[in-house]
Amino acid sequence: GRQIRRLENVVFDLLDVARINAGKLEIGREDFDLVEVVQSLLEEFKEDLEEAHNSVSFQHPPEAWVNWDKKRIKQIFRNLLSNACKYA
Repeated sequence: GRQIRRLENVVFDLLDVARINAGKLEIGREDFDLVEVVQSLLEEFKEDLEEAHNSVSFQHPPEAWVNWDKKRIKQIFRNLLSNACKYA
C-alpha cells in the first residue's frame, strides 16, 4: 500500500509539472487546520519514518487555520517527509 501511495504521489507531481509548463495549474484556496493536515501526514508516514530510523518532532499550537491550497500544502509536506525517509 505504501509503494502504491508513493507511486501515486509521483504521478500527481509529474502531472502538476505538466500543468505548470502548460500554464494550466489551478490553485484552489480553502480554509483548513494546518495542524490537522500535518498530523495526518505524520501518521501516514509513521511506518516509513520508523523503517528509516528517523523521527519527527512537531511542535504546534492547538490549531492553525489557514486559507491556502490544501492539496498543494499536502504535496509539499509529503515531499518533505518522503525525503526525510529516503535520505535519513
